[in-house]
Amino acid sequence: LASAGVARRGTRPMPVVDALVASAETVIPGEGPLFGAPAEEVGVVLRWIDRPGTRLVYCERPWTSPAFAAGAWREWVARAEAGRDQYRVAGH
Repeated sequence: LASAGVARRGTRPMPVVDALVASAETVIPGEGPLFGAPAEEVGVVLRWIDRPGTRLVYCERPWTSPAFAAGAWREWVARAEAGRDQYRVAGH
């Protein structure tokens, strides 16, 4: 991730994108499947991308996700979390 920003509702997005590109950090990709990024950082970016209303405007490499990846378990995870949360003590 070289740059990220928000174009507020009613704002033309491309001038915001142009400013983000102009001020973006230069990132030299490293080795491995995450191109040198720490797994924790990739998780943060993925949670951000997965939020409603988030759009990727430009990627040097196409954004891909395996067809038979963990997303198939999303509904099960939501039910499991809901079941666990009913036993969580407030403040703990």
